[in-house]
Amino acid sequence: MFHLSKLTPEERELYNDTMFDAVMRSDGTSYPTQEVGQRLYDAMINLAAHGHAWADDFIAGCAISAAGKRAKEWAKQQALIETPDGDKLVSKSGYVAAKRRDRSGAKNVDQMILWESATLGDIEHVIRRDAQMINGLKIEMSTARFLRDLMIRTGTTVVSDGLASEGWSDLNSYLSSQAS
Repeated sequence: MFHLSKLTPEERELYNDTMFDAVMRSDGTSYPTQEVGQRLYDAMINLAAHGHAWADDFIAGCAISAAGKRAKEWAKQQALIETPDGDKLVSKSGYVAAKRRDRSGAKNVDQMILWESATLGDIEHVIRRDAQMINGLKIEMSTARFLRDLMIRTGTTVVSDGLASEGWSDLNSYLSSQAS
């Protein structure tokens, strides 16, 4: 299995260069997300063909991860429940992801379970996890609102132009100033 930490410094540099080339164009803009996977896959196939065994491990890990996600999507569609959303009912998966101990009891692993088989601990985990996700989305929305307000205030159509027009040298310093 692929582990970035097991790469030599030279392999890590090649890995980082490969990732960068799969994501970024030479002009500094990124490729569309739908192209990145194919670009990365092609680059890793090429590296594997040239004797980089870690690239084979990377490809296998990606395939296993993608297969697991597809299986999870399929399972979620097999059992649906109707649950309240305000004054209406909406269809949701009858499965929920929970943290459970593995068979040996050694570590927590993600596992899909039916809501009906959830324990109090499972439910509390779901609430904590989803609250963290909501908080992350609130932070992202807040950032977007700060930047929208900047662009409206400065009459610009690109964030970097709005920053420059108000004398900010970088995004981090501007956003940090909004925290007060």
